[in-house]
Parts: sequence; structure tokens; C-alpha cells
Amino acid sequence: MMRPHFLPRLIFALPAVLGAVTVTSMGMIAPAIAEYTPVNGGSAPSSTGDINARRLNPTRYVPPNGGTAPGTSTGTNGVRGEGCSSADSMGLVPFAPLTHVGQTTRTQPTFAWFSGERGSYQVQFSIAQYPSAAQIEAGETDNFTVVHATEFALTDQLHSSGISTVDLSETDVQLEPNTFYRWQVVVVCDPNRPSESIVAEADILVVDPPTALTSTLAATPDPTRQVDIYGIEGFWYDAMGDAIALYEVGGKEAQLALLEDLAMIEAQEPQEAPSTDGDQEDISDDPDSSFSALLSQVVALLR
Repeated sequence: MMRPHFLPRLIFALPAVLGAVTVTSMGMIAPAIAEYTPVNGGSAPSSTGDINARRLNPTRYVPPNGGTAPGTSTGTNGVRGEGCSSADSMGLVPFAPLTHVGQTTRTQPTFAWFSGERGSYQVQFSIAQYPSAAQIEAGETDNFTVVHATEFALTDQLHSSGISTVDLSETDVQLEPNTFYRWQVVVVCDPNRPSESIVAEADILVVDPPTALTSTLAATPDPTRQVDIYGIEGFWYDAMGDAIALYEVGGKEAQLALLEDLAMIEAQEPQEAPSTDGDQEDISDDPDSSFSALLSQVVALLR
């Protein structure tokens, strides 16, 4: 039976071909559940026209304001080891923000990632709820509650493109609004050496859908335009979930545009990590060793 570990100390190690670095996360802090805040500042939109006006911006995704996750920062862990293909494999690339918390209006969102592996390795997927404010105040900062966990063979969930998804609407699991969660994917390279598994994880905040957003979507039957609306309003997981549905029927541009936007956003954020000897190493000037570089590589492969 799988036992997911949501640790406050994460490692960010990219494949050898890109170089390797480490990231140590920040300590736990109290949760800051944010109400709906327009991504461009100001007051909440009073009409569907306000949202449509912002859609003139060609950007597919604009990060939301507020909603800082309680606890540790997110990251990916790509430790190479015996059992998983070659050292130049891209490992796992989560389709999720890492420098900020992606939001969703859905209690059963879709989670997606790209895998450079093609073997029949075991995959463990899990979602855990962050500790409550009371638990954090009491010092119980590692007390994540697993709300969903499953295992499957990599080849069973892997599309020919290299994309894998888990759609909670296909399960009985429903996430709670105004709650932070962390989702995690583990590719087990060698069951006898769990430390050599490839790990990716990211945070997600579930919020109630704003009234203006709901009205705009109801008046917009075009699924591609709905992806735009979700993305520009800062709801990453909703936009990506719908873009994946379009990708599966041949409309890949919406998904690729979202990933390109996310790559640019991630590249703008400094990534500072301690080296193994304890000295701080700034990797923001090394484009080949960043998460944004991996996203850009995935986009190139998917085209």
C-alpha cells in the first residue's frame, strides 16, 4: 500500500543533461485564504463586460493575487537512479505553477504532468490537505491529511504525447472550497530504492467561483474562449483541465499557450537554492536548470 510523504524539505534536481541543483523549502506559516481578487487589481468585476474587456489581453494565463499557501514552497524532485531510463530523461514536469499557488473553482479538478519515462514503472498519485490554522498554530506543521491516493502503471495512464492526467470527476473525491491542498506524483524507478524515485508535487487552492465569472462562462459556449477566460482570471487548473480536453480531440494550441505563459511567469521568479555544502546558490541566471526551461522543452516536444 502506498504511503505518500509530504515533507517540509523538498529537493529540486533536474536531469544531468540540464544540471542539478537543490531547493530547501520555507518553514510552515499560517494559512491565508484569499477571497476572490481580480488578477489585474481593483474591485471585483461588476459585469460580464468587465471580464470580456480584460480578455482583449492576448496572455492566456495571469496569476491570481493572494492565496499564499500555508507551509512549504512547492517544487519538483527528479533524483536519477537505477531503474528509470537514461540520465537525460526529463523525468516529471507538473503542469502547475511552482512559484505561486494555482487556483481552481472546481471541487473535482484535473491534474496533469509530462513524463519523459516510457517504461512500465509504478506511479503513485496522492492529494493531501494542508494542516488547519489551529494545527499550524499548535506547531503541527507536518500534519497533512491524505484525501486521495491511488497507484497505477505508468503506461496505463500515459498518452502517446507523454502527458498523464488524473481527473477527480472520475472518482468520489471532492475537495473543499477555501482549502489548500498539495498533490504529488511519484514514479517508482526501483521499489527497493525509494530514494531514487522521481517526484513532482505542487499546491492547489480551491475557491468558490465568482458570480461574474460564472455568468461570462454561461454566455460563452466556445470551449477555447472558456479556457481563455479561466486563464486570464487566474484559475490555472480550470483552464488547463479544459485545455487538456481540447488537446485530446486535436486542439492542442490552448494547452501549449498556457504552458508557454507559465514558463515565462516561472522564469521571472528568482529561484534560490542551497548547495549540498550549505552555501546558497542562485540559479536564476542559469536558464537550462530552471523549471521554466523544462516547461519550454515540453512545449517544443508537444508541438
